Amino acid sequence: MQELFILDDFDIIKILEELSSIGATSVRILNEDLSMSLLKEAEGYIYKPEDEIVGSGDRIVRQQMGSFDDFSDGSKYILLKKSFQALFDGYLAELETYLFETR
Repeated sequence: MQELFILDDFDIIKILEELSSIGATSVRILNEDLSMSLLKEAEGYIYKPEDEIVGSGDRIVRQQMGSFDDFSDGSKYILLKKSFQALFDGYLAELETYLFETR
């Protein structure tokens, strides 16, 4: 699992602080090989168009995007999901106080 990720900047305390204060965070952790494999896999999918206008009144959002959710068991996206969850769980388990009710 570790070979999938670059953990030099994966500081769980800083990540949690940014999530709680800002609401979002960004850390580059994917190694280049996995990134390229994910891109190649994504380029092979057929995407379902999503609604171009969502919301109502003065809260309308215009978007152009498609989605795909039929990943096979051998998908790199499934590997990424499971591996990242395991990585995150491991780091959270090392904290003195666990911040969440459930995993």
